[in-house]
Amino acid sequence: MSANSKSLLIGVLVIIALALGCSDDNGGAPVDKTPPTVLASFPQSGATEVTRSGPYWIAFSEAMDEESVEGALSAEPSFDFTTFWSGDTIFVAPDILLLPATTYTISVGTSANDLAGNTLEEIYEITFTTTSEVDTTRPTIVMTQPEDGASGIPSGMPIVITFSEPMTRYTIEGAISIEPSVQLEITVEASIVTIGHEGFPPDSLIKVTIDTTAADLAGNHLASEYPFSFRTAPDLIRPYLASASPAKGATGVSTNLSKIVLTFSEPMDPYSFDDFPIEDLDARLMHLFLEEPEFEPPYSTITLPIGEPLLSGCTYWVILRNVTDAAGNLIDPSPTHYYFTTRGSLTYFPVTYPNWWEYSEPWGGAIETFRIENYSPSTGDLDYARYDEGGIRRHVESLQLSGSTIYIRGVTDYTQDGTWDFAMTFDDPLPYIPADPHLRLGDTWQVQTTGTANTQTGSYDLTVSGTGQIEPDTTQIAVERLGGSFRNCAVVHLYTTLLAYSGTDTLGVMDSHIITYLAPGVGIVKRIQIDLSEGDSDTTVISDWGAD
Repeated sequence: MSANSKSLLIGVLVIIALALGCSDDNGGAPVDKTPPTVLASFPQSGATEVTRSGPYWIAFSEAMDEESVEGALSAEPSFDFTTFWSGDTIFVAPDILLLPATTYTISVGTSANDLAGNTLEEIYEITFTTTSEVDTTRPTIVMTQPEDGASGIPSGMPIVITFSEPMTRYTIEGAISIEPSVQLEITVEASIVTIGHEGFPPDSLIKVTIDTTAADLAGNHLASEYPFSFRTAPDLIRPYLASASPAKGATGVSTNLSKIVLTFSEPMDPYSFDDFPIEDLDARLMHLFLEEPEFEPPYSTITLPIGEPLLSGCTYWVILRNVTDAAGNLIDPSPTHYYFTTRGSLTYFPVTYPNWWEYSEPWGGAIETFRIENYSPSTGDLDYARYDEGGIRRHVESLQLSGSTIYIRGVTDYTQDGTWDFAMTFDDPLPYIPADPHLRLGDTWQVQTTGTANTQTGSYDLTVSGTGQIEPDTTQIAVERLGGSFRNCAVVHLYTTLLAYSGTDTLGVMDSHIITYLAPGVGIVKRIQIDLSEGDSDTTVISDWGAD
C-alpha cells in the first residue's frame, strides 16, 4: 500500500451536515426533508494509479440508513467486498486484489436513504483505474492495542491489530493464537483486525501471536512471527446496567420501536447471556426478535432488533440474573429487572391485533390456528374460528364483546371436509370472560341460559347453567416453544352443566370445566378443557401469534 493511499485513509474527515427541517402538523416538531448528498470519496472519480487493495470510501452529508446504503452499493466489473462504517462514511474493502490497470466503477443507487427516509436524488458513481504496479511488499504490523508489555488491561477489552495494508480475511483467522485459550470473534476491516473475546482471567498474562501465514491481498506474508503480551487488571467490581433505551421503567413507549439497547458499566461475558431460564424472559419480548441480538466488541452494549410492532399498553420485561462481566463478576444487583410500558390501551382479548393465534399441546403435536373473523365494532359481534393444520375451518365460537364482558352466543362445528356438522345457539348470550379480567380478580358470576342445538339428523333444546370465576391472583405461564413466559396472566374458570332434551325426554347431560389463561396484550395463552362427565381433558398452549 503506497504512502499516498495510506495518508488518504488515515486522513478521512467525517463531515457532519445539519439537515434543515420544517414543522409538521403535530406539535411543530422539525421534520427532515433534505435529501442526503455525498461530500467526498476516495478515490475521486477519474483517478488513475489507484491502489488495488483499497479500501475505498464515500462520505455522506448526514447519518444514513446503513442497510439501505449497503443494498444500493455495486461495483462494475463486479468484485467481492466487505463494507464497514466510520460515522457517516462507508468503506468498501475488496476481498481480493483488484485487477491491474483496470477501470472500475463503484455506484450508490438512489435507494440509499438517510435516517428520515430521504433518498439520494441521483446515482453517485466513482470511476477509477487501478495501478499496474505489482505489489511485492510484505505487510507489517504498525501497532497493537493493548501495546506489548501493557498492564492493568480490562479483561474483556477487544484486541486491535493494525497492519500496514489490507489483509486477507481467511489468512488472518488462522494466523492468530492466544494464551490462555478463549472463544474469539475476529473482524477484519481492511488493515484493522479486531479480536473480540470472552473475558480473560483477571490479573493474568495474555500472550498473542500472529504467525507468518497472515498475508495481504497480493499474497505477501508477514516476514516473521509477531508476538506480544499484556497483563489483565485485577477485577472484583460487579457490573451493572448503566443505561437502556427505552429507559428502565419508561412509560408511553412507541409501539413502533425498532430496537432495545442495554448498556452495561463494563464489558460483559456474552456467553453468560446464552442460558436464560425461560421464567426470566418475557415471551412477548422473545416473539419480537426476528434476528439474533447483536452483542459486539467490546461487549458492553447489547442491541435487540425488533421485527414487528409492540402490543399496546403492555409492560415488557426481562430479568438479568446470572449474567457476568468478562471477569466472571455477577451483575449487581442480581437479579436486575428491566422493563418498560408501551403507550395505548391494554386488552386481555385483542380483536384487531393480533388476529391469529397458533396453539398445540404442551409437548408439541398438531398446530391449530384461531382467527378473529367478522368483527363488527358497532355491535361487538365476532367469530373466533379454529382451523386445523390443513387450513380447514373446524370450529367457530360466536362471541360478543359488550361492555366489560365477552359473551358466547353460540358454537358451530364442521367436518374434516369443511362442511357444516353441528350448531348450538343460545337464547341469551352466555357470559364467558371479562374483557379486562385483571380488574375483576376474585369475581364470581352465574351462568344461565337456554338454547337450541341443530345436527344433520334433527334439533333439540338446551339448558346451560353454571358458574364463572376468576382466580384472586395472577399467575405466570412458561412456554418452552416460545422460550419465555407470560406474567400477570388472569385465570378464568367456567363450570357448566349442559342439558339436552326433546319435549320431556332428556337426551344427555354434560358437565364441563374450562380453564382459560389470558396474558396482557396477547389473549388466550393456555386453555384446559375438562369433560367432567367422561373424565377427559385437553390442554393446549400458544406457540405463535400475529396479524394478517
